[in-house]
Amino acid sequence: MNETLRPARIGGCALLASAGAAALGAYFSVSSAALFLCCFGLFYAVSALSPGRREIACFSAAAAVFALGRLFGHSYDRLNSHGLVFKSAGTMALSFFACCALFLSALCFCILLRRMLSGLSGYALRSKPLRPSEARLLFFSMFFVLFLGSVPYLLLYAPGLNIADTRDQILQYFGYPSVIGDGSVLTDHHPLLTTLLYALFMRLGLALGSANAGQLLYSVCSLAAVSLAMAGLLLTLVDQGISEGAARSLAVFLALWPVTALYAFNMCKDVSVLPCVLLYCRHMLKLWRSRGEVLRQRGFAFHLFANALLMMLLRKSAVYALLFAFILLLPCIRPRLRLAAAFVGAAAVYFVCSLLVLPALGVMPGETREMLSVPFQQSARTLAEYDDATGAERAALSRVLDVESAPLVYDPRLSDPVKDATKPDFTAEDLRAYASAWLSMGVRHPSCYISAWANLVYGYFYPSEDNTIVCLTLNSPDQGELRLTQDEGLSGLRLQLHNFLYYRLRRIPGFGCLFYVDTVTWIFLFLLTALAVSGGYAAAAPWGFFLGQALICLLSPKSGEIRYLLPVLYALPAMAGALLISLGRRDADRE
Repeated sequence: MNETLRPARIGGCALLASAGAAALGAYFSVSSAALFLCCFGLFYAVSALSPGRREIACFSAAAAVFALGRLFGHSYDRLNSHGLVFKSAGTMALSFFACCALFLSALCFCILLRRMLSGLSGYALRSKPLRPSEARLLFFSMFFVLFLGSVPYLLLYAPGLNIADTRDQILQYFGYPSVIGDGSVLTDHHPLLTTLLYALFMRLGLALGSANAGQLLYSVCSLAAVSLAMAGLLLTLVDQGISEGAARSLAVFLALWPVTALYAFNMCKDVSVLPCVLLYCRHMLKLWRSRGEVLRQRGFAFHLFANALLMMLLRKSAVYALLFAFILLLPCIRPRLRLAAAFVGAAAVYFVCSLLVLPALGVMPGETREMLSVPFQQSARTLAEYDDATGAERAALSRVLDVESAPLVYDPRLSDPVKDATKPDFTAEDLRAYASAWLSMGVRHPSCYISAWANLVYGYFYPSEDNTIVCLTLNSPDQGELRLTQDEGLSGLRLQLHNFLYYRLRRIPGFGCLFYVDTVTWIFLFLLTALAVSGGYAAAAPWGFFLGQALICLLSPKSGEIRYLLPVLYALPAMAGALLISLGRRDADRE
């Protein structure tokens, strides 16, 4: 840029930074001085660049989502409502300027970060192919790094970790009552394949002498499976062009990051599906790099089909995310018939199993109320805040929901208490009556309905202290021989680790963002957008499954629960590698 224009550029950036910092400081109650320095640095750095139209358009969409997520997230985190934004004309004006500042800052940050990655891409790409012996050595070295990174945590939490759902699955299989049934029959409330898998390890443990042995055996197998799958994914990135050093760096980071190290051996359905998710990432990398030609190779379409089916059987929401991914892939991947055979064929087999085979085998379907978290929360919040429900509406609601207790147990960020206040035996006719009353109340109180929904999802877009970044629990069935125990002598160390993760590491500026759930959302959104900028629609479409998983979180029963984003989290190394490859290829084409 012409030197004579530099003072004007500095003055303009300083003016924008001052206004933005003042608005952000007033809205978020933080120091305006630090904000000014950050804003000015971003604005001034980007002002020297010449971003293209596609770059501005794509990153503007991502920046708008970021701005709105942070703006409303702050309000819901403090007040459980949008009161900080719409309380008065003054708060609306302040919120508008804060939103504009967030938008501009995020837009500049995305543009600058992409340019920085473009400059680094040359160092992250390899110059020559690996020999088979070098590839094997690299694979096993990364596997051992990933595996050993979790071993200290496994020793501390032995025999392992799980969630409450896993306990219920084990109780159900062994015929004990739980929140998902009386134990007389198996149900498909949670994926049946995971129920059978966990029960198998419990039986092995009991054969060896204790349920603890089964839990520990599962923990080791899960850790090995996730580590092998991740090492395989990183090796695929190397095959596609990433340097060995970059792959090893990713392996070391994942091994040292407590979140991935602790989840690798957790006995829960969200972790059990991860090896398949990582294999799916490898399939998508090959599809993208070959522009679909790999589908013509013998066996590839079948492998994609089998892996997609296994993902659906291990995690129910995967069927919808995979069908969404298939729709996004259609315009850019050929041969389309083989693509359809893999995705649609897997979905067809899954629905045949769920709707025909399992009922024929005596497996009861899962409860409908699991899909109604948002409507139940909306009804409970409306009943708690307003007293204008008609007699007919209350009667219709009470056919499904306990209208007396639901408002009392309502938790804005967790739907389980209200779901537990529903009647487990309501019929389709009861549900239709409830839907009619729910709709009529929503027409009168749309703002209340929006707030009830937003409280369940804002944690995926805002760094709330209530976010669950890692699960550190072991839920024992405590029935018969099914008792899981940890070393009481290490309980103090386990408590210290919990407090260290949640109350110390989160406080470290910059680094602390790695321990908030919303960081996963924003990194994913940046990588997806940057891929679209660098390689067009064809580069972003292969990651549609993970976009589908992120969108499913908009119907989440809990705000800021990392388990629901684990597939997205584990896909980030693959997406980062794909972006570096795409940037490096663009630079090579220019040369």
